[in-house]
Amino acid sequence: MPPPHKKSFAAEQLALRQQKKSPWLYPARTMQPARADSFTQIKQTHVRIQQPKFLGRFRETLRMALFILAILVGMVASPAYSQTIVPVHEEPRHHFVYDGDGFCVLDVQIAPGDTTLFHTHDAPVAYVAIDTSLVDTQPLGGEWRGTPSSDGPLRMLGGVVCNLDYARESLTHRVKTVGTNPFRLIAIINYGFGAADSTGLPQATIGDVEAENPWFRVSRLTLNPGQVIVWDSSDRPVVAVLVTEGRVVAARHKKTAELSARGSFFVQEAGEEHELRNPASTSLKLVFVAVR
Repeated sequence: MPPPHKKSFAAEQLALRQQKKSPWLYPARTMQPARADSFTQIKQTHVRIQQPKFLGRFRETLRMALFILAILVGMVASPAYSQTIVPVHEEPRHHFVYDGDGFCVLDVQIAPGDTTLFHTHDAPVAYVAIDTSLVDTQPLGGEWRGTPSSDGPLRMLGGVVCNLDYARESLTHRVKTVGTNPFRLIAIINYGFGAADSTGLPQATIGDVEAENPWFRVSRLTLNPGQVIVWDSSDRPVVAVLVTEGRVVAARHKKTAELSARGSFFVQEAGEEHELRNPASTSLKLVFVAVR
């Protein structure tokens, strides 16, 4: 009597899969009982198990999820969502160069063809133009506004603009240089509350006053070759910006500071007094921004 037939490992696995009613196709080997006068025959078959209904619902849900994911990827890739929003003083092209009492100074430098990150303005600012170029702006969620004209204070070397709108409403935007020249500004940001009248303004004004508002007083001075003047003290800080080529020496007691390049600046804090001297053979111009 032949020994009882023993199932192969593959046959056992097939039996288990059939019991579990798996939805997939499995290759199976069916073993024929061995006979004394013949060898074991192996036949290759496939078993098709009917797919459960939940699988169709799963596929529809997967398609919808992929569709929503494609929409989200498109939003992230759009210009308005492609950059991180930062405070104005943390924008990489807005170099934070001076931290004063209630104000700060930024050296803004944007190369031709470059675009800033979206950044937020939330305090009044006085801009002093050092290098001029055509620029365009885009508010967050809006369109580019188009290239402005070549007129205006910031299109002139040494021009000054005070933007006070940020005191009423913050603005998030980005800026790109569309001209062939670099764009550079010295920006003085006033984080104070301003003054409704003459209180808070420096009692002594150096140079000719050009603009006056609750947050800033702007004046301009031409310093001739070899000329020396006294920069009187005041009760508020004043930022002096060299807007032409030249060299200015500011002396206080035995200490001196030097402005030697266009765009360099010096801060006279409240209560200080300096002597300004032009040691060069050419005239130069300074812009003074008093912070109220």
